[in-house]
Amino acid sequence: MEKEYEPSPIIPIGDKTFFCVEYPGYVKRVKRALETLGGEKALTEALNTNSTVDLKYRPGDPFSHAIKGQILPTSKLLVKVTRRVKKNKEAETKWETKVEGVVTNTLRFRNLADFQYIVPKEDKVYQLKEALTKGNVQHIIDYRVDTDDNLENLRNIPPPIFTITEGVLSYGYRQNAPVLRVRVKQPDGSFKIKLLNRSRSVDNAITVVRYHEENMPTKSWHNLSKLTDKKEMAIAKVLEELFEARPIWSRSAIVARLPYEKNVAIRQGLARYAYTFTNGPWQNCWVKYGIDPRKDPKYRIYQSIDIRKHFSVKDRLTSSIYKKPIEDSKDTVRSKTKYIFDGVTVLGISSFQLCDITDPDIVRLIENPKYIKSKPNKESGYYYKCVFKRIRYALRTKYESLAETGTAQHIEDIEEGLLEEIEKVKEESKKNGDAMKEIENSESSKRLKDVVDDYMEELVKEKPSADDDFDIEIDTLDDYDEVLDAFEDANMEEIENTQEIKQIEEDTIMNDP
Repeated sequence: MEKEYEPSPIIPIGDKTFFCVEYPGYVKRVKRALETLGGEKALTEALNTNSTVDLKYRPGDPFSHAIKGQILPTSKLLVKVTRRVKKNKEAETKWETKVEGVVTNTLRFRNLADFQYIVPKEDKVYQLKEALTKGNVQHIIDYRVDTDDNLENLRNIPPPIFTITEGVLSYGYRQNAPVLRVRVKQPDGSFKIKLLNRSRSVDNAITVVRYHEENMPTKSWHNLSKLTDKKEMAIAKVLEELFEARPIWSRSAIVARLPYEKNVAIRQGLARYAYTFTNGPWQNCWVKYGIDPRKDPKYRIYQSIDIRKHFSVKDRLTSSIYKKPIEDSKDTVRSKTKYIFDGVTVLGISSFQLCDITDPDIVRLIENPKYIKSKPNKESGYYYKCVFKRIRYALRTKYESLAETGTAQHIEDIEEGLLEEIEKVKEESKKNGDAMKEIENSESSKRLKDVVDDYMEELVKEKPSADDDFDIEIDTLDDYDEVLDAFEDANMEEIENTQEIKQIEEDTIMNDP
């Protein structure tokens, strides 16, 4: 026989409807809490118009930034719980519950509070805003703006709001998909949680050097892992053959020599056979390990030149050129020569190596021995600056003409005036030879020595004890840093200019009969 349970009592629900306020704070005095909400009138108006409610913890302060509250429809019951306290503590306490009614609307504050700044009440701006709020016309008329520059009173008047972010942002944190939490057994038998990355790391540590660095790498400066993938091994084999045939390559030339499906993993292979320059005549070119192109003029043909185009090639191509059909038999040849500028074909790249320029007009500038120096510099390599500028001008002119019209006109006077400019450079270098020697002992080095000596003397004079607080004069350190930076910049420029003059003098002696 099933056990019988006493049914729960039926509690009637009152007919009243209530408005609930979820106040973000401890309410000790209800009247004070209503003042912070704008009073009963503001709550009634917001309830009727379904608008927001401003909560100000400092209701009398016109600079108090409010917290926005929203009124939402709800279906809740208001229950009144009463506990009868008897004098006899041992007697059983009696509880009474009564459902007063239904809560149909609730005021909630879910927005973040803005930053607050308290303006002193004696401040004139505070008094002015208070007068504007209360409508005190006489006080508004009597207000005068202070014209004195009192640095002690900056009058930091807060803006209407400090931040426009009211709601809490949803960060949406998710664990990295390839990362797994695994248990690793320790020597003592316990287990430790570690993170394991399932994604295979790509080994593309590239050796990068700057033009002024003395030592060139003979091998990679990174610990490269052994190749195990067949595709990567095939790419490495092709790259090895390319660098055996030619010591310096541009990336465009290397990509053109590789099958299309092998271009993805090209970085891993390049890091094993070559390094790259970040600046100078061979910038962004890949140089075979052990080769320093600054030591021999024969590497001048591998210098890179950028035409610095400021337009989209595809936008300027005519439809007859860009959409011209190409036969399958010519596609392979076209792809293997798309890095070579011949003055006929429009290419989608803007940087070339001199050896990859076959246009007859420009080749005359590249191969003329009178335009070549015995030692390179950072800007133009083994060529005189005027010659290198002329090469860039001719290349850019033909390139833009091809992109706009589909043809590049012959430049007849491409070498006009170059020999005269070179002679002027040689003459100016001879005249400035003595001046450059004096620069080596310039006032900048003397000034640097004086600053350092004075700074060291101050340190010796002060010589603080171990227990004393010691502050170095920051002005002295700033002067030292400024002079040191200026000296290093001037010294580097003087070295380049001196090398340029010596090089031009040597070339002049070699060219004189």
